Amino acid sequence: QLGLNSITAIDTETSGDVNPSAKPVWAKISVNTATSTVANSDASPKATLIEAGKANVKLYSFKVSAKNDNLKLDDLTLSGTNLDKLSNYRLTDVNNKEVAVSSTVSSGLVKFEDISSDNTSVALDKNTTFNVIADANFNSTGSVVLQLTDAKLNQTNGSSIDATGTGIVSAAHFVAENVLVVAKATNNNKSLTNAMVVTITASGKDAITLSWFTADVTQVVGYTGSVGSWSVTMYKDSVSD
Repeated sequence: QLGLNSITAIDTETSGDVNPSAKPVWAKISVNTATSTVANSDASPKATLIEAGKANVKLYSFKVSAKNDNLKLDDLTLSGTNLDKLSNYRLTDVNNKEVAVSSTVSSGLVKFEDISSDNTSVALDKNTTFNVIADANFNSTGSVVLQLTDAKLNQTNGSSIDATGTGIVSAAHFVAENVLVVAKATNNNKSLTNAMVVTITASGKDAITLSWFTADVTQVVGYTGSVGSWSVTMYKDSVSD
């Protein structure tokens, strides 16, 4: 709170001192310390099967808030499992623009230090989302999980603060040398002998052989007859093969 303790005035005609009748009361001003919180973002990807060698894989998204000041990301530390199954870790903004490249990568640690991009600014009373992307290494396999363990931001006066809410964890991804994708395809001739059409795509290091599959057969709502016993057969390319 600022206040006026004294006033000295002189009459310009008599050169005598003038005593004020009252001192003005000033408003009380509160100055609060800047704070920031990190939290999981709705844009963070779910558990993903990642083909070894695939580039620009989105692993994790988080949002950063700013209170009492405009803030800017300075340092970011991620811990986790099998982080060295990927390389070239980068930080991107909500528009997927690259804003930082990792300075350290090991099995359990990824660091972004001295981030200089202006695109890491977080406006006062706003949230900003950032993404962690990387390239999966060739000849790698294993589960990958990331955890945001430390985030430092700079205030407009240049001083640094630590964000709260760290410890948030990504989904558990898996890097594999061979990936099998099964997708439902258009069936233009539905019948008991041609009930469903799917495509099976193999990509990665090796060819694959389909050794078994599981099919769930359920009774249609409203059907009152007996389901009985079912025999499900899979054909390749067409029902005649």
